[in-house]
Amino acid sequence: MGTLQVPRALLERYAVAAPRYTSYPTAVDWKNNATADEYATAVSAAATRSGEPLALYVHIPFCQELCLYCGCNVHITRNNTRGPVYVQHLKEQLSHAAQRGLGVRPLTQHHWGGGTPTWLPCELIEELCSAINAVFRPAPNAEVAIEVDPRVTTDAQLALLGRLGFNRLSLGVQDFDPQVQQAVKREQSYEETQRVIEVGRASGFRSVNIDLIYGLPHQTVAGFNDTVQRTITLRPERVALFHYAHVPWLKKHQRTIDQAAVPDIEAKFAIFSAAVEAFSAAGYVSIGLDHFALPDDELSVARDAGTLQRNFMGYSTRAGAELLPLGVSAIGEIDGAYWQNDADLFSWQRRVAENAGNAVVRGHRLSAEDKLRRALIMEIMCLGKLDFEVWSQRIGEPMAQRFATELKDLEPLAADGLVDIDARGLRLTALGQVFMRNVAVVFDVYHRQRAASGSAAQPFSRTL
Repeated sequence: MGTLQVPRALLERYAVAAPRYTSYPTAVDWKNNATADEYATAVSAAATRSGEPLALYVHIPFCQELCLYCGCNVHITRNNTRGPVYVQHLKEQLSHAAQRGLGVRPLTQHHWGGGTPTWLPCELIEELCSAINAVFRPAPNAEVAIEVDPRVTTDAQLALLGRLGFNRLSLGVQDFDPQVQQAVKREQSYEETQRVIEVGRASGFRSVNIDLIYGLPHQTVAGFNDTVQRTITLRPERVALFHYAHVPWLKKHQRTIDQAAVPDIEAKFAIFSAAVEAFSAAGYVSIGLDHFALPDDELSVARDAGTLQRNFMGYSTRAGAELLPLGVSAIGEIDGAYWQNDADLFSWQRRVAENAGNAVVRGHRLSAEDKLRRALIMEIMCLGKLDFEVWSQRIGEPMAQRFATELKDLEPLAADGLVDIDARGLRLTALGQVFMRNVAVVFDVYHRQRAASGSAAQPFSRTL
């Protein structure tokens, strides 16, 4: 990757807005054809599949400070009275699921995201875990993960989380360069980060993920390489190397980021490709898009075995699990439909109180075509290839016939070196791994419709 020589014109051609495909259809393309009343019925239906795996996502929106690059649904506060109220409403959402019998499903994936879940003090963390464990039983190999901010996470919290069964720790770093940190209001030392990882491992966490971001103000190849090398010394099992998602029309605080100090497209590509080369030299495996893992990590094993999955929480090894969403703005998938809770904190709390724990405001029931295209897109995103013979058998007609338009649209990408296509199938090249989203979007019929109406770009960040 680091030796790729890519003309600026080609980088500009493919540095366009496109979804990250943690779902298909993406949330902006939902038809909103599933209601809150139907959600309650869907949860009851999901409870009848007692032996099937279930995933749980809990969104904790609170942060003490706002990072300027942030694109998450967060609530900035130092008012610690908000915590007990929020946890109580989460417990009511749990009761909604429990009353419909969903607790019979084994939890294979359990993730707390944010915001900053460790904004909650120890007593509320334990209270919430106790409520979850009163409803659900974890599977023996369950992945129980939490996102933490090293600046606010204490040793006591890490020890407690380990005792409660959390086994995967994810923490944001973004960049260790003080100038970059100051520019995005995320000042966090290497020593703080090291402390959380060391205490986390001693507390029982068997896997650590570090998030980095390229495309931030004042970043250079040399400066970011220093961050990468420091990250490697911490030896996390997983690394996410995200491109900064600049969406100021959605997140107004991003307008304060100095765009004149942001690296241009050639510099961003050089930063990314040098980081990929460094992680590869250190023994990390490229999982897909912007994720890396050590060879013996479950993600690497799943990638090699062809069983890697992707859902709202990112890359996963837990196949086929429906996802229960808890908390403000949380998105899930239950009974063949996507569902989203109210995205406004206080409105979410009112809905929970008034509707016995049901805070869903919209949903999308997947059609057969949705499911087919989702499977195609996820195979590109997870495995970097499509086997045309396998897919032709699966859909009952030749791929060249069923997806003639899409394959025709892929020809320019093949000419530019993003994909290799022949009668057997499609395979991403090294450059195609960088622009994986550009390949996947060809199979997105909703994107086609938006492009035809002139609104394709606005909802999404650029690919580079």
